[in-house]
Amino acid sequence: MTSFEEAAAVTRTGDATWTATLPPDWGQGRTTFGGLQAALATTVGAEVAGPERRVRTLDVGFPAPLAAGPVEIAAEVLGSGRSTTQVQVSLRQDGVLGCRAYVVAGIDRASSIAVPGPVPSSPADAPDSADDPGTELPYLEGLVPVFTQHVDQRWCGPFPFTGAGPEGSTIDGWCRHRTPASGLAAVVGILDAWPPTVLSMASGPSPASTVRWSAHFVEPVPPGAEKGWFRYEARTVHAAAGYVTSYARLYSGGRLVVWSEQLNMVYDPRPTG
Repeated sequence: MTSFEEAAAVTRTGDATWTATLPPDWGQGRTTFGGLQAALATTVGAEVAGPERRVRTLDVGFPAPLAAGPVEIAAEVLGSGRSTTQVQVSLRQDGVLGCRAYVVAGIDRASSIAVPGPVPSSPADAPDSADDPGTELPYLEGLVPVFTQHVDQRWCGPFPFTGAGPEGSTIDGWCRHRTPASGLAAVVGILDAWPPTVLSMASGPSPASTVRWSAHFVEPVPPGAEKGWFRYEARTVHAAAGYVTSYARLYSGGRLVVWSEQLNMVYDPRPTG
């Protein structure tokens, strides 16, 4: 089994190029887990921006599937000023663009304006100290994506594909990596480990994919905390005609660390007579 740290490792091959190897046990249908692709892009973008500029925003698109195997990564600095750097990162296989990410990194600036983020619905930092500890989502080969064997998820609500009502359009729970993972890449990976918010409303297995995904890193995760539990809360904004718009919050130690927005496609055809 390939750990997240091994899967998310990049090797520099030139001034603005890197390479990585996508393992088969991190698959998600006919492509590689999008959170791993985004983690690779984030690592490269952060390296280009430099350690003094913290990653603030990640915007990712997935134009084509990336299969297990080698992937070429290229970075281009779109702009860099006194405070922020904007980097475009592209992942390709055999010349085909599979993932493109825009990374914005910036230094802290002095400001008198401060608005705290919303608090989680559960004050607990881990499921074993919560009133509702959730239920562990088991790894069922052939029914859930391959990469989920690396993730520990505790659901406080209906599982995917259980035909739930309106309550199935939200997700609340805890998550953590099962395999070694560290740094910002680990946060990106665990953030994207959850499925689209409405899959619990589906009455049976329904393919789904991410079209566009944005993440805003509002607070840094304390060193080492990325190896523990995160609280995840996601809500559907709108769903119709096979498209789902949603937002999510990721908490570490009761603090909001990431705000995320997604556009998903869900294939849940109505049964015919």
